[in-house]
Amino acid sequence: MDGPPGAAAVLHLQFLVNEGALISATADDTLHLWNFRQKVPQVVQSLKFQREKITCIHLPLQSKWMYAGTEKGNIHVVQIENFILSGYVINWNKAIEISRKTHPGPVVHLSDNPIDPNK
Repeated sequence: MDGPPGAAAVLHLQFLVNEGALISATADDTLHLWNFRQKVPQVVQSLKFQREKITCIHLPLQSKWMYAGTEKGNIHVVQIENFILSGYVINWNKAIEISRKTHPGPVVHLSDNPIDPNK
């Protein structure tokens, strides 16, 4: 994206409930952790994706992990406390049926399983 740093459009927002913080995902494929406990909200940490475009994010309630879906169909896990990529990636070709040989497309939504909170 051209323009000054931080000028990319915000595509997704996720509040950290009762934490005074917010995570934004921007069009330049950067995740920003905002602190709202101050008089003027500030970005305290940023995480730039280099090879994949962020298409959605999901932070389960009171979780230490956030999930970032990508245009390539993969899901990256972000450790909230240190705001770093965990290194754990759910690759699209490992998560779908073996019988499917074609790429299913980008991740368009992520959510909790209401019956099993571990999924």
